[in-house]
Amino acid sequence: MTSLHILMVVPGFPRDENDSTCIPAMQTYIRNLAELTDHQITIITISYPKYLHDYEWHDLQVHALYSSRIWPLNKIQSGRKALALAKSIHAEWPIHFVHSFWLSDTALIGTLISRQLQVPHLTTLMGQDVKKSNRYRALSSLFRLHLVGLSSYQVSFLNARLQKSIKSVIGWGVDKMGTPNNARTIDVVGVGSLTQNKDYKTFIEIVAALCDEFPRIKVVIIGDGPQRTALKKLIRILKLEDRIQLLGHMPRADVLMHMNQARIFLHTSNFEGYGYVFVEALAAGCHIVSRRVGLAVDLPHERWSVAAMKTDLARLVRLKLKESPDHTPVVVEHIEQTVKRYCALYEAMSGTGTVTDESLS
Repeated sequence: MTSLHILMVVPGFPRDENDSTCIPAMQTYIRNLAELTDHQITIITISYPKYLHDYEWHDLQVHALYSSRIWPLNKIQSGRKALALAKSIHAEWPIHFVHSFWLSDTALIGTLISRQLQVPHLTTLMGQDVKKSNRYRALSSLFRLHLVGLSSYQVSFLNARLQKSIKSVIGWGVDKMGTPNNARTIDVVGVGSLTQNKDYKTFIEIVAALCDEFPRIKVVIIGDGPQRTALKKLIRILKLEDRIQLLGHMPRADVLMHMNQARIFLHTSNFEGYGYVFVEALAAGCHIVSRRVGLAVDLPHERWSVAAMKTDLARLVRLKLKESPDHTPVVVEHIEQTVKRYCALYEAMSGTGTVTDESLS
C-alpha cells in the first residue's frame, strides 16, 4: 500500500486525548487509520477547540484555526488561514489527498485546498448536512464534489443530481468494546444530545405509558443539551423522578459502561445520518427500539425493532421488557473494515494502487 499524506479538514476535533465525546465515530476512524496504515495524517479543525494554535493528538499534528469573529467573517478568516497553512505544509511535506467531513464550510475549504494543491478531495456526509436547509448543498453540483454517505437513508435525502456525486456509502465500524455483561441492571437507556431532533419528550412519554405495567422500571438518559430543563420539568409533571435519571454529559467510556448494563436502547430521534450510537448499542449487547432512521434502513436485525408512532414504539419496548433476551454483543462492522474501504477510495482517486487485506494486517 502506497503511503499518502492525507489532510483532514474538520469542523471540530478533540482538544486532547481525553476528549472522548467529540465526534466519536470520526476520531475513532482517524486514530485507527493512523495506527493500521502507513498513511501520514494532518488535521485542520475550524470551529473547535475554541483556540488558535497547534497541538498533538495520538502523535498526529492538529492545527486549530478557530476565529472569534462573527459569522460569516469567522468562516472567511478560518478559510483563509486554512488555505495558507495547507500551502505551507505542502511545501515542506507534500499533501496527496484532502478529506473533509460535513457538507459545510469544511467541504468548501477542502475543495479550495485541493484545487490549489491539485490533489484529490473527498467529503464525508456526516448527518443532517444532506437536508435541503443546508446552504452548502449547492457546492456538490458547483464544484463536482466526491461524496461518501453513511447510509442509504441519509443519501435518500439528496436529489438525483446530488446522488450522482456519491462515491460510496461507508458506515462507521466500532472499535474494541469492553467485556460483555449479562447482568443487566438498567431496563432502558437513551443516549444523545437533548435536542428537538432526538425527541426525548416522546421517550419520556413512552416510559410513562409503561410504568403501570412495570412499576420498578429503571431508565437512564445520557447526554445534555438545550432541552434539559424542559425534559426535567416533564419528568417531574409525570411523576417519573424515581424511574428516569438524567445523567447529563459523561466520558464515552462511562457511556459505553451504562450501555453494557442496559437491556434496551430506546432511540426516538427523528433523523440520523447513520447513528453510530446504534452500532455501539448492538456491540454492547443491547436490544434496540427506534424509528426507521439511519442504519435501521440498511440493517434489519432480530435485535432491532422499528416503528414510527409513539404507541407502536411503546408496544415494542413493552414486548422487549417481557422477554429474557440474549445480550451477546453484535458487531455490525469493525473499524478495520471502515479503514480498508476508505483506503481503497484514497488510492483509487489518487491513482496510487489498490489496498489489500494484507496491507492492513
